[in-house]
Amino acid sequence: MRPLNLVVLSTALLAAALFAGLAGCGSEADGLVVEPASIDFGSVRHGEVRHATIRLTNRGSTDVSFQARPSCECLGLGGGYRTLLGPGEHVDLQLRFDSGHTDGGLMEKSVEILTTEGGGRKVSVKVTADIVRVVDVVGTQIRLEQLPVEGSSEPARSAEFRPTQGYTLAVERIVPLEADAAFLTFTAKEPGPDGAILVEVARKADAQRRIGPFKAGAQVHFLLTAPDGRIAKFQETIQVLGTWIHAPSR
Repeated sequence: MRPLNLVVLSTALLAAALFAGLAGCGSEADGLVVEPASIDFGSVRHGEVRHATIRLTNRGSTDVSFQARPSCECLGLGGGYRTLLGPGEHVDLQLRFDSGHTDGGLMEKSVEILTTEGGGRKVSVKVTADIVRVVDVVGTQIRLEQLPVEGSSEPARSAEFRPTQGYTLAVERIVPLEADAAFLTFTAKEPGPDGAILVEVARKADAQRRIGPFKAGAQVHFLLTAPDGRIAKFQETIQVLGTWIHAPSR
């Protein structure tokens, strides 16, 4: 009989422990539920504004109040939302992400949700993005055949591009490399967000002129070297006798 008593006692303890575990899972599933758990804006052009929605739902049986706190000035929440939710109620927080308030590159921030349930609980919604800095060149034209060739007797001339983000790039010369290639050097006459930059462009193309190896719509790669050593790659669309249109290289 003693072994039987031990078996019965062990079974009772196991059942009690299992019940307590299930009760704990149920209470954790109740309360304030935050969706989604994370927000990824993907590749975002510097200065661009994106929006997202965070939904808070009270799945508990009592009222829950909360506070929402973005972790940086690049994140903002639209005002006027309720901070007290009754059972079964929900509220949508309108999140505004302004990439102009970031330094560029990979970004990882968060929105902290602080609740009154259980003596105080914090839920963190991770917000990520890849901020791409581009040099916009708009409203200008370049005639490649009018630029001077290094080593020639032509007078020094330059074609200026005035981008929208503070850069002034000037084509100073064309260096012929071979019959189907040329090397263009650009300098920044005015400092941009990262200071003075040097832009070097090289591309092979079956063009008609040695000094104009870029066909209309040809794709070229810029290599921008900042004074602090950071390197960013960009891809531009060159249209001969047309405008330069940005297209970030990914």
